[in-house]
This record gives sequence, C-alpha cells and structure tokens, in this order.
Amino acid sequence: RMYDTNYINEVDIDLGGIELTKKDIIQPNQIIFKREDKFFSFINPVDRETLYRDMQSWVLYDFHAGESDGRPDHNQFVEVIFPSPLPMEIIPSILTLNEENVMPDWSFQRIFISFIEETSSLEVLFLSVDGRNQAEAIVDKSDKYDMLLSYIQGDNDEDMDEYITIDQDGNPIYVPMEKVEAHRISLTTTMLEPEQLVNVLFTNPSLVSANVGEAYFTDGQRGMRLLENGLAIEYTNPLQSNYDRIHVNELISQSLINVNDHKGWMGTYYFESIDKTVNEIVYRMHYGGYPVFDYANISPIIQQWRNQDLYQYYRPLFILNNSLGQHAIELPSGQSVVDYLQNNANYQLDDVEAIQIGYHLDETAVEAHSVTLHPAWYIYYNGIWRKLDL
Repeated sequence: RMYDTNYINEVDIDLGGIELTKKDIIQPNQIIFKREDKFFSFINPVDRETLYRDMQSWVLYDFHAGESDGRPDHNQFVEVIFPSPLPMEIIPSILTLNEENVMPDWSFQRIFISFIEETSSLEVLFLSVDGRNQAEAIVDKSDKYDMLLSYIQGDNDEDMDEYITIDQDGNPIYVPMEKVEAHRISLTTTMLEPEQLVNVLFTNPSLVSANVGEAYFTDGQRGMRLLENGLAIEYTNPLQSNYDRIHVNELISQSLINVNDHKGWMGTYYFESIDKTVNEIVYRMHYGGYPVFDYANISPIIQQWRNQDLYQYYRPLFILNNSLGQHAIELPSGQSVVDYLQNNANYQLDDVEAIQIGYHLDETAVEAHSVTLHPAWYIYYNGIWRKLDL
C-alpha cells in the first residue's frame, strides 16, 4: 500500500472518537453475590456493567479508614472486584462521596457491600491489597438495600449462574460452576488512516516522511510503525532516557487526558493494568461486556510515559461496529477449567491470577470490513493473558 505524504496536514487533530473520564474507564471485571456458602454472578456481563454504573451514583456517607481483620465473613455480601489494584485516592473520581475526605495512601482491588438490617442501609468496605487496612462508608438508601438483597435472595436467579471459588492466598478467583453459553459474533469494522495518527502524535506533521516499504513514519526523532498489516500502530518518542516512576493515579490522569485530547476512544475500553516500573498503562478493548484478546496484542491501547512525555503508544487502527450475526457456543464449565489447570504440567494453579471468559480476535482474519469474535477461556498467568484450548 502506498502512502501519499501530501495527505499529512495539520487539520485533523482528533480521531473522531469520544472523551472518557476515570468514572467511565475504571470498571470491575466481576460482581459476586454471596448467599450462605454459595456464590452467584450475572450470566450476561452487560448486567454487571449496568449495576456498577448505578452503584457509582450511590452517595457514600461517614467515610473512615482504619486497620482491617481481612475479608468480611458475613453470610451474605456483594463483592466488587477490579482487574488491578487501584489507589484509594481515585475513589472520589469513580464513586460519589457526600463530602471531601482525606484518602488513605494504600491500594484496594476489592470492595465488599454488606447489609445492615436494623437501618436497611449498606456498609461499603474497601479492603487494602495486603488485607491489613480498610475503609468503610454507609449507603443510606433502602431501595438500594432492597435491590441488592433481592439478588442475594435469589429473586433474579434466571439471570444468574452459580460460581465456585479457587482460593489464592485469601483472594478467591470465582468461575462459573456449569457450562457457559456465549456467542461467536461477526462484526463490521472500520479502519483509521495512519495519517490521522501522524497528525495526532507528531508536533509538526509537515516534517514527517513516510518510508513506504516498511510503512514507517518519522520526523527524524519520533517514529510510528504500522503493525500486523496496518491493523495497529506503535509510536515511539525516544528522547527521554531518565525518568521517575509516576504515581498510579497521576498516570491514569495523564494518559486519559492524552487520549481524550485526540478523541481516541473508539468503541469500549476499560482500564486493565499498570506496570509501575516503566510507567505503562493498559486499556483493554471490550465488546458486550467481555474483554477482547488476540495473539499479536493489537487490541489494547497501551501507553508508556517518561515524566510528562508520551514515550510509547500502541493502539489498534480498527474499530468494532455493528453485529452481522451471532452463533451460540457452549464453553466448558469453570470447574473443568480448574481441573485442566490442575492436571496440566505447563501450569501451576498457584500462579494463576485471574480466570475469565473473553473474546479471541483472530488478527489474521480481519477482513476488509469485518471480524469475528470467538468466545474462549483465558487465564492471567505470569503477567500475560493466555487462551486455554480445553
């Protein structure tokens, strides 16, 4: 494919997507309901997204922090699990507090909501990642109390699956007990033009030249390479060698502002992880409530920062659009995933950090205007998402 560098002008400085806030981009990947010694969650992950968006509007009163005894041991509670630890100082940006509070300086990954029967109110507990600290607040709305209780008591069981737990040092992983029905989905796609990214990422696009053979763009210092036949880009700004670690909350803010500045959110992305050693942040593409994975790792948006400067930026150039049709698929049960991992010499169950269903996108089969998403089981193992072929 030939690139006409005459196209590279300084007019189009956004990609035509939307702007997002921390409230939009930070979402739990599970909401679990505990009833006596059983656990349940939504069959359809979109229901989880809907409930969490409602939770974000609940006003939290009487916020206070202190030492913790670890996980609550009540007969019934709701557990909200995020994909990666988050600093407590992000709470006012993602939930609703009734007043300004000084946030403790530890991180959480799980929130527990328990029921205060006498007052029909909810106790919200943030547990630190090491289990030593906690913060609590109260939601004083009986209709929210009744709503969560109805899930616990089984009023919505036709929308729920029972889950089993794998205990990982007191941080259980939850997986569905029975087989799971999911859908293989074909979707239309549109493509961003690389020139649009040149205008966004280079301070002076008119100085950028394109190396046609390698599909590589450079202004002599910064470079942008096309990956996987133009399905993604890798941008590098090699100017910064020394850098400090950026605090997690700052890194999320900085990277959000950067992507918002060029309206770079096309489709659904949620925060997935941060590697503090290199100031790297990953936002995972989602569709229908499920994460999207691929072997070439072209579906996430990934940024690395050197102080205030964007050092590296990977992002897909394809955008998922409308469904062309879907086909029901039965996936093995969570129990059979656990059995498989226990009996497979390639894996140590203790090293599995997460197990979840996601969509596999075959990057070699992204046609001109369509793509198929295949549901599959994934594990997060030694810092990498791996697809399981059961």
